[in-house]
Amino acid sequence: MSATIGPNAAAKENQAVAVKLRPTLFVGIGGTGKEVLLRLRRRILQNDWGGRRINDLSRFPIASFLYFDTDTTEAVESDRSQRTDPMARAVAFRESERLQKRVDVRHYMSELENFPHIQAWLPESDLSSINTEKGAGQVRAISRLLFFDQFKVLQGLVRSQGDALLNSVGRQNELSHLNLDIENELRVVVVCSAAGGTGSGSFIDFGLAVRSMRNPRPGQTDLILVLPGGFKGANYERVNANAFAALMELEHAMRPNTQPHTSTAGRIWSGRCRVSRRTTTCT
Repeated sequence: MSATIGPNAAAKENQAVAVKLRPTLFVGIGGTGKEVLLRLRRRILQNDWGGRRINDLSRFPIASFLYFDTDTTEAVESDRSQRTDPMARAVAFRESERLQKRVDVRHYMSELENFPHIQAWLPESDLSSINTEKGAGQVRAISRLLFFDQFKVLQGLVRSQGDALLNSVGRQNELSHLNLDIENELRVVVVCSAAGGTGSGSFIDFGLAVRSMRNPRPGQTDLILVLPGGFKGANYERVNANAFAALMELEHAMRPNTQPHTSTAGRIWSGRCRVSRRTTTCT
């Protein structure tokens, strides 16, 4: 038995099914977040989008990136030579896609009584000897201090990138050649590890602050948290301690409680929060 397929049916059969994607802001915190985001940017450029490839991430406006770190050195992939990598410039973060700052720990510790919202949780031990230009030194409080220090800047970056992503929904016709079906909802994905200082120290504040945004309002906020098993060569005792503390705080933040005594799941983005030595209370 044989069947004859008409030209319209054959064309329909050969037509690729459109890929459904949601406009997504990827936030990388610390070294692990940086590595994951840079590799993701490379994969987008290398991918086959309906038989086509793109050579500039600005032509893929439904994905946006923000890298946050205390490490001020150049943000590059650790296993690639920038001299010989032909995609290095295309993959690199733009200025508006990264916030790399050192935090003046000495200033905050000497004037701590003027910052009661930080005094409530900052450890009493002297942290001023840490060179924060090279990262948080596996000290979680350094990262959280930078989050508070740069909060307004982060707020502006996230909001502007979120607005730009949602505006891409109206560009469906421009993106049809990539065979994409764009959903009308913002998604935010926070990527970091629980092992170091930067990601482990600020991911809860950052993620829940983003989730509390009203304009633009994310329809979904996700966390990709790398556990300490892959960091055995990096001060393993401290790595495990950081991960244990981060997971305990995450468990506490996820507990169902309509009126929590201490919870970061409030309105951090609007600033209506009180902070204790270990947690944040929001009203």
